[in-house]
Amino acid sequence: MGTLKTILQTSSVGRPITPNLKYGGTARVIIYLDREFTRLGYDSLVAATGDSRVIGRLIETVPRSISLWNMDGERNAVIKPRKEHDELSEKHYQIILETILKYKNIDIVHDHPGSGLISSKKFREVGDQIKTPILVTLHGAFSDRYAERYTLWNKVALEKGNIYFNAISHSQKRAFEERGFRVSATIYHGIPIEYFPFRNEKLDYLFSLGRICPKKGQHTAIQIAKETGMPLIIGGEVNSAHNNYWKENVESYLDFSITEIPEKEHEDYKNNLVEKLNAGENIIDEGQIIFVGNLDDRQKIAFYERAKAFMMPINWPEPFGLTMIESMACGTPVIAYSVGSVPEVIKDGKTGFIVEKTGNEEIDLAKMIEAVNNIVYINPKDCRKHIAENFSITREAKDYLNLYKKLLGNFKYDA
Repeated sequence: MGTLKTILQTSSVGRPITPNLKYGGTARVIIYLDREFTRLGYDSLVAATGDSRVIGRLIETVPRSISLWNMDGERNAVIKPRKEHDELSEKHYQIILETILKYKNIDIVHDHPGSGLISSKKFREVGDQIKTPILVTLHGAFSDRYAERYTLWNKVALEKGNIYFNAISHSQKRAFEERGFRVSATIYHGIPIEYFPFRNEKLDYLFSLGRICPKKGQHTAIQIAKETGMPLIIGGEVNSAHNNYWKENVESYLDFSITEIPEKEHEDYKNNLVEKLNAGENIIDEGQIIFVGNLDDRQKIAFYERAKAFMMPINWPEPFGLTMIESMACGTPVIAYSVGSVPEVIKDGKTGFIVEKTGNEEIDLAKMIEAVNNIVYINPKDCRKHIAENFSITREAKDYLNLYKKLLGNFKYDA
């Protein structure tokens, strides 16, 4: 088995790796692992755009991300054309591959974007020269749209012999393996527990956080709030791809939206709410539904801490929802539909409630409402304990380090 010292994680050109992200689960995973690997004494390298900030060593690829995101994690208005995006991505992966060939002391390459490195033009040119094990984390749900890509990945992995894939939940792993895809391990995400303060005392509101789109189910959270009379605070990003959903299914039901005030006042508005929450003050009246937009870490933690429950009525097989473990770390139980990784993350009746979907919307909604009414029986301390024992960054980093060492020992798939 080879010695493990230097780890190279790869990002994409979509956004910088920065601690101020307001959206971006994959980038957050890279940030947390980089910090933990560095803390443990490993030489942690992160290949990312030049506008990134890391704890280990930054391997700068292109000067900046593709203007979808800025240094504060906010989505910019200008989106680069697809051609320019593809060209920057190719340049990004070219520099990564040249770095791997140049620095012979890199022991493991951990590719997070997945779609880029082993599919790039440069890899087709130099892939045979790279003997370093490459681990690709499958961050996304299996999609038939990408069947051609998966076929290519499998083909390349079989030909090269040093490319491996890992899933982030067992449900995701099964979905890939059922289509003949080879997955070497399942490693759950983790968070730095100390970043998410525990609070036992809660205020009387529900909280929802995530990209505003049908599969995240904000419309269902709104229905639940209306039926129970519980105030609901919705945070997240609105973008043009789901503008109709936002207008018809969310915005029209709000008592207040941050989009109603000038953009220059948004941070002051959110920070004012955070100050009130931290002082234990109520910020929303009974029966109200408000939208507070994108939240940075400090802001979202304040909303997590004081919420009676975190609502996650998703209707897609989410591979892993970081919001679930962030919320429970703060002592706030989660109520979610039993899809994707949900049953693997929540302990039903102990750290929240898992609602089985029947296909009948009325029955499913009634079950969700029952769960909200029973949330008083969940002990916040059990939520915190569950995350500390199962979903810490310490545990995640240890699992990855063990897998890296296994791959360095020339791991072979079962026949």
